Amino acid sequence: MKIGLFFGSFNPIHRGHLKIASYFLDNSDLQEIWLVVSPKNPLKEDEELLDVKKRLELVHAAIGENELIKCCEVELGLPIPSFTIDTLRNLRNTNPDDEFIIIMGSDNLEKFHLWKDYTEILDQYKIYVYPRSGASSGQFAAHPSVSLIDSQLLEISASMLRDQIRKEEFDLWLPDKVAQIIRERGYYSNSG
Repeated sequence: MKIGLFFGSFNPIHRGHLKIASYFLDNSDLQEIWLVVSPKNPLKEDEELLDVKKRLELVHAAIGENELIKCCEVELGLPIPSFTIDTLRNLRNTNPDDEFIIIMGSDNLEKFHLWKDYTEILDQYKIYVYPRSGASSGQFAAHPSVSLIDSQLLEISASMLRDQIRKEEFDLWLPDKVAQIIRERGYYSNSG
């Protein structure tokens, strides 16, 4: 099976993440999308990172009954911070019959040279890249393992959403169940 791995902090998961996952299911050879929830991104210092168990709860709520989009918790059992190459090695060992393709935004491809063992990733895995505002994809855009996908440009970021949550103006971008949990439990506010 061809599985797209969509890595992220999902802090919080939003409709943009789900639209990207759905786009790849509808417009590529991927048969499933796994949302790989990262406990800690080694390239980001984020003081507002909600506890990983709460983020997992939100991802499960966002996915609901969708059988083609799954929450992948593999990085919870790996050393922190999470490095993509270690996650890929683990998934390949536990799922030898599946082919894993990385899904990332063009902003991440610009910084790909900073990733641990990035040349091994390029040599052994395909990468599908969706556009992000203000990002050019960088030096790896022409690499044979990289496919630039012409999907819709979504002008949303998790940091912008966290600001909107504090102002209680966030329902537009959050799946209904996610918005309900955030509101009820006070996530991303001073009490959450």
